[in-house]
Amino acid sequence: MTIPGLLAIATLWATPRLWPTLDRAAERLFFEKILIAAVLAVPLFLLTWLIGIYDAGRVSLDPDKKERLWNRMKYAVNRLRMKGARGVMPRLEVFLMLILFLTFLFAYSYSYFPKRFYADRLELLQTAFSEKGMVLIPNLIGRTLDRISGG
Repeated sequence: MTIPGLLAIATLWATPRLWPTLDRAAERLFFEKILIAAVLAVPLFLLTWLIGIYDAGRVSLDPDKKERLWNRMKYAVNRLRMKGARGVMPRLEVFLMLILFLTFLFAYSYSYFPKRFYADRLELLQTAFSEKGMVLIPNLIGRTLDRISGG
């Protein structure tokens, strides 16, 4: 996950700099598709990195988990044999708390942040991308604005 994440972040950095040098519509369309994929993938990669950082912190603080990888794998297999899938899978209560937190966050942000403010910002972004010669991203923003105004 590290290499694709770094490539996605590099794409977000490089595309605006390379855009003026692209002459053909096919090249611009290709780079625009890559930019859309990078924008969609970066949050997933960041979440994966944060989970990895959290896990590394937990392992570094727990003296029982400071063992060689081979021994940890053997222990995981033994735990699977003794407790079944429940011993290897994440705890259900942690998963439910995460779902509850995300639901609360969504409800709070939906009621607190005004739609019109963000719709105006999206319209400005759509205009700016259209002026740069982009096609796909302004269309995606237009569809999003139609859903916002219709919903």
